[in-house]
Amino acid sequence: ADQRCVYGVIGERLAKDVVGGFHTCLLACGQTASGKSHAIFGRSAGGAEDPHRGLVPRFAEGLLNELHGGGGEAEFIVKMSYMELYNERFRDLL
Repeated sequence: ADQRCVYGVIGERLAKDVVGGFHTCLLACGQTASGKSHAIFGRSAGGAEDPHRGLVPRFAEGLLNELHGGGGEAEFIVKMSYMELYNERFRDLL
């Protein structure tokens, strides 16, 4: 599946859930070299029109679009974490 399809199946729903007040989590797990980083980040940083953007940049854009799409004068706080679990140890990557 291409990156747009992955976002359409997973990311759009999560963005709507966040706006609805739910906490969400994007998780990639698998063996070394199985494509986790590619699925999450994509293979290039070509901007919003890049078809190879991964799930995280698409999710961030979709979430902001959902938040601004409601109209009105609302204020939002969005918190995100980027964590790695490797050899049973967590590491904050931000």
